Amino acid sequence: INQLVKSEYCHSDFSNQVMEDKCGKEVSDLYNALLDKTIKMEDINNWNRQYMKEIIKIEEQYVDNKIQNDIKYLNNKKIIIYGAGKYGHETAKILQQFSINKFDFCDRDINKHGMNIFGGKVYSITEIENKENLVIIIAVGNENLVKEIEQTLVYVKQAELVSFNALKNIAW
Repeated sequence: INQLVKSEYCHSDFSNQVMEDKCGKEVSDLYNALLDKTIKMEDINNWNRQYMKEIIKIEEQYVDNKIQNDIKYLNNKKIIIYGAGKYGHETAKILQQFSINKFDFCDRDINKHGMNIFGGKVYSITEIENKENLVIIIAVGNENLVKEIEQTLVYVKQAELVSFNALKNIAW
C-alpha cells in the first residue's frame, strides 16, 4: 500500500465526520485507511461486500424495463428530471411527446433552484428527499457524473430511477 498510495497525491483533506456525512461510513473508513496506509485484507473484503450491497440497491431502484414496456407507468408518479441542462430539456420534450406534462427538475446548481422550466420547478436534492411516489429520470450525459448522482439518490427514500437512455429509446 505504501508503494501505491502516496500522500502527495492527496489534494483534499476532509475530516472523518465530513466524509461520513457526504459519502457514508464505508467510504469514510476507506478514505481514512488509505490516508493512514493501514489497510488489511479483511477491511478490503468488508468494503467490497458493502460496495456490492450499494450497487444492488441502485440497480433495484431502476425501473427502465417498466417504462419501456409501458410508458403509462409514469402517469401516477411524481416525476423529477435530474439535470436542468441540455439533457433535462430533451427529457422534458420526450415526456411531452407522450402527453406527460407534469414534472419538475432537480439540479445541483444553486443558481437554477426555484426557476421554472417547461412549467416545472427546479429543486435541490434536499427539497426532494422526502417526496413520495417519486420517479427520478437521470438526464445527464457524463457517465461519471451519473454514477455520482446515483450514489446521492440512493438516500432519497422510495425513489425509483429511470435512465435518460431508456427514455430516449422509447421515443425512437
